[in-house]
Amino acid sequence: PLKEINLNQSCPVYVTEIDKKDNFQQVIKYELKYGKSSIKVTLSLDANQKMLVYLADVDWHEVFSPETGIPALKFNLPFNFQASSYEYKTACGTISRSELNHDVPSLGFAGVFNRNIGKSLILLTDSVYAFRGENNSLKLTLLRASQYPDKYPEYGIHNYKIGVGICEPEGYHQIDHTFRYPIQHITNTVHNGKFKLEGRFIGTSDNLAVSCVKVAEDGNGIVMRVYETLGKEGNAFISFKSNWQVQAVDILERNVSRELEFDGDLVRFAVKPNEMISLRGTKE
Repeated sequence: PLKEINLNQSCPVYVTEIDKKDNFQQVIKYELKYGKSSIKVTLSLDANQKMLVYLADVDWHEVFSPETGIPALKFNLPFNFQASSYEYKTACGTISRSELNHDVPSLGFAGVFNRNIGKSLILLTDSVYAFRGENNSLKLTLLRASQYPDKYPEYGIHNYKIGVGICEPEGYHQIDHTFRYPIQHITNTVHNGKFKLEGRFIGTSDNLAVSCVKVAEDGNGIVMRVYETLGKEGNAFISFKSNWQVQAVDILERNVSRELEFDGDLVRFAVKPNEMISLRGTKE
């Protein structure tokens, strides 16, 4: 049987910093050591947010031996309600699995629904895909130091971004996108501008997630791919600027027949469960 050690209980944890940054963010930094390895963590909570973010820097020096077996590092998130199934991210939606005592693949998050409060607990990461739901806990395998074919496959520095949040059961993909793709900014000098202080190029209904926005292969406009996230048949919409023409296309960006309803900036259409849809936008 596997031997699990709770590092929070077996290793001294040294808090190195507690900071509140002008009411915008609260930060706790701590360190711990295990064997020959060390872990440094920055834990933060932004104002008006429902997600804790862990930035873990792991300097890993544990290796396989016949006596101790294969060392691994996991993130464990226990919760105090009963769970019979867990949700995992797939290419175009989620899949529900029962409790399992082994890792399963997920493209970035695992979630579990709490019927007592009508909310879901979600565990996210930006770089690891081995999740597990069992014994009323969500687990994430960060690294596993096997010995073949590479004798030291995990030796050295590893950096992880891990999120723990609360969301609506329909909001898994929205919180996942917010976690994975934070707002990008470019610094500049102070100068007069001609654009509005805020604006939006593309928007979608809550049952859609954006897979990609790209320049069309023939250079004529842009192609946007979206998919239905709730696993339900229904109606959806996207919003473009009103001076754009929109045409449904296939994966090869060839025009296809699809009923689209235009309502100002909105383009409405029917969707099937987890269906992927491609649309081409061109300026009039």
